[in-house]
Amino acid sequence: MLPPVVDFGQRTDSLFRQMLDRITNVQTNTGRLEQLVALQGSELQATREGFSLLSARALAIEGVQTRLLQHITNGAQPR
Repeated sequence: MLPPVVDFGQRTDSLFRQMLDRITNVQTNTGRLEQLVALQGSELQATREGFSLLSARALAIEGVQTRLLQHITNGAQPR
C-alpha cells in the first residue's frame, strides 16, 4: 500500500491559522486582564479615599468627645 498523500500546504495553512487563533486568544485574555487590573486599581483608590474620609470623621468625633468630656469634667454645660 502507498502512504497517504499529505498536502503540506494545507497542513501548514491549518497550523498557521491555529497559531493565529491562539495569539488572538492570548491578546484578548491579556486585554481582559489589563481591564481587571485597572478596575482593581480604581477600586483600591476608592477604598483609600473611603478610609481617608472615615479617618477624618473619626478625628472629628474624637474632638467632639474630648470637648464633651472637658465640659463634663469642668461641670459646664456642653455647647
